[in-house]
Amino acid sequence: MQLDTTDLPRLMAVLGENSRTAIPFHFLKRRRARAWADDDLANAIIETATPEPMAFIFGDDADWQGEVIASLGWMRLYWCPDGTVEQLTQVVRETHDREVVLEPDIQRTVSEHVHIPAPAGVEIVRMTAAYLPAIAAAATELSWLCNAWDSWQELLERGIILAALADGRMVSAAVTFARADTMDDIGVATDPTCQCRGLSSACASALVREILAEGRRPLWTVFLSNIPSVRISEKLGFVTRSRCTVVRAKTEDDNSCC
Repeated sequence: MQLDTTDLPRLMAVLGENSRTAIPFHFLKRRRARAWADDDLANAIIETATPEPMAFIFGDDADWQGEVIASLGWMRLYWCPDGTVEQLTQVVRETHDREVVLEPDIQRTVSEHVHIPAPAGVEIVRMTAAYLPAIAAAATELSWLCNAWDSWQELLERGIILAALADGRMVSAAVTFARADTMDDIGVATDPTCQCRGLSSACASALVREILAEGRRPLWTVFLSNIPSVRISEKLGFVTRSRCTVVRAKTEDDNSCC
């Protein structure tokens, strides 16, 4: 059954806030998601109301999950429990007639701050609305950092951005990509022309410090194939708390040689 808004607090209470639920809870709290669940809420699917929707899938009843997934439109990403991902992958292939790829994903947390200094000559700044022109001038590779928010302005008002600036533009940033009640999922990106200087690590370290200072818990969600991001999380002391497998459409890059 599709849940209405009055059912959402009960669903969130049953699932519990944790490293697997923090991102979808961000969307539910902000009324940017729809949810389906079985009668006892043991199985649930949360679909984000974003231009490219994502589906976060919980429970172990692959038949129920597959039936709901088959009734919905195409999702950019399907975050599946490892126990049902094989059956759900087949449902996605048959329903949408697309080649798909499976991406093992881990969710990591940390409880202590590890300081990683900025490279010489670089200052890490906590961004405010006064820096919106610098954000607007950033490379397109950083634009996804506010995808879970309505705008950069809203992210500045309700979240945190720690960034490195150069020539009047944001060249690297770590942001609270998603905020649940007690956990903040971190997003990090650096301008391709400024990579390999330690900027992402320094921005992320500063953001972890800010999150912990607020009495909240940092979360790092990453595909295992994203080796640079995995390595940054390791430098910062993050440890894996949960895992899932993401189903996504196959792209031309998946056919390229490494």
